[in-house]
Amino acid sequence: MPTAPGSGGFRLQLDEQHAKGYRPRKKGSGWLGLLIGATAIMLLGTAAVAALALRLWKPEWFAPRPAVDRVSVRRITGNYARPLSWTDAATQSVRVSGLRIKVERVEIGSIIPKGDGGSVEEIAQDVVQVYLSLENEFDAPIDYVSWYGNEFEVGERTVRAKLSADELDLPMIVYDDVAGIYGHLPEATIGPKETIQDSIVFELPKSGAGSAPPWNLELPQAAFGFSGSIGFRIDERLVEKGSRLVNPGSALDNPTDDDR
Repeated sequence: MPTAPGSGGFRLQLDEQHAKGYRPRKKGSGWLGLLIGATAIMLLGTAAVAALALRLWKPEWFAPRPAVDRVSVRRITGNYARPLSWTDAATQSVRVSGLRIKVERVEIGSIIPKGDGGSVEEIAQDVVQVYLSLENEFDAPIDYVSWYGNEFEVGERTVRAKLSADELDLPMIVYDDVAGIYGHLPEATIGPKETIQDSIVFELPKSGAGSAPPWNLELPQAAFGFSGSIGFRIDERLVEKGSRLVNPGSALDNPTDDDR
């Protein structure tokens, strides 16, 4: 039959006897739907209670996993060149493409890493921890990848931060079994006029060459996107015996700017 004005398609006209088969059934849950719903609610409630009990009984299972300090290797085009001169770290900073790098201090003593779940522990090992500040004097953000624990590919060379004395390189120490060490920042985007702090840890020889300053610190500029390098000369004026984090417990509650 013709469609009503303004409607699309067509309508099928059925007599009363045939139309009964096309009438939709009335909506309703029925006793089976009610039973299923009640069962689901009971199961969800039981699971929630069990999860809460497990969290109270085994809280360590729900602690966040420690973050890994290492990040992806940064690849830089160009040719790597070692420093042509060594800047006096006690009196001068170095400026490279809007970034001002300064050696704040050097500590010789035991390292204090951050453990699982935010706890701290002191590793009884004499190390050299170099604290650095990086200030963005440019009007655009600068991406930075830490020198600590990372290698950089510059052209065909693989380079990393080095601390040396009398042609002897002090090995960099990286703690893989902890969430990090105080004073270390794995990576950052440094905003304009913003300053961040980072640190690097090196092994200290028990005696002989390299066991005392002066040291030469070589930092690849690949950490912030360039192929050159920076050289600092570190002497006893910057060196402190022992860590400023004398009380690890309080360092978590009230960290200073130098310890973050």
